[in-house]
Amino acid sequence: MKKKIIIILILIIASIVVWFFFSKQMEPGSELQQEENIVSEVKDQSSPTVILKEDKSVVSTKKTSSLENPQDKNFDEYDKNDKIWLDKVQNVLSINEFEFYQGLRSNNEEEKMQAYQEFHDYLRQKHGDNFSYNISEDQSIREKQINAKYTQEFLKKIGPDKFKLYLNMRDQFNVEQQRKSKDGNALIIEF
Repeated sequence: MKKKIIIILILIIASIVVWFFFSKQMEPGSELQQEENIVSEVKDQSSPTVILKEDKSVVSTKKTSSLENPQDKNFDEYDKNDKIWLDKVQNVLSINEFEFYQGLRSNNEEEKMQAYQEFHDYLRQKHGDNFSYNISEDQSIREKQINAKYTQEFLKKIGPDKFKLYLNMRDQFNVEQQRKSKDGNALIIEF
C-alpha cells in the first residue's frame, strides 16, 4: 500500500511539475535558468541525434475486470513504462554509470518526497487537518532545483557526450509518452 501511495504522489508531483514547466517561463538570470542553460549548451553542441528503436519485447498484460481499481491499471502502466525507460538508459550507459544513475534517481525522488512532506506538514500546522491546497509555485521551483542538482551530478559523472545522448533519449521518450497517452497522464521523465 505504501508503494502505491508513493507512486501516486510521484505521479501527482510529476504532473504538476510538467504543468508548471509548460505554463510558466522562468525569469532570466535565475539560478535555475542558469543551470538549464548549462544543460542546453551541452545538448546544443554538435553531436549526432540518437534515434532509438521502439522496444519490441512483449510485455504480458493481465485483463482487468470491471471490479478492479482503475488506479491499479495506471500503476501497472506506469511501472511498465518506467521499466522501458530504465532499459533504454541501461543500453546507453556503462554498468557503473547506470548504477550511479539509479542511485541519483532514487535520491532525487526521496528528496522531492521529503520536500513535499515538509510542505504538507507546514500547511497542516498552519491550517489544521482539514485543509486543501494547490501545489504552490514555491513547491514547483523547489522540485526543479532538486532535479537540477541531480542532473548536474549526473552530467559530471558521465560527461557531456553521453549526457547529450541521454537528453536526446529522454526528450524522445517523453514525446512518445505524450503521444501515446489517451488521458493526458503520460509518464514524463524529468531525471
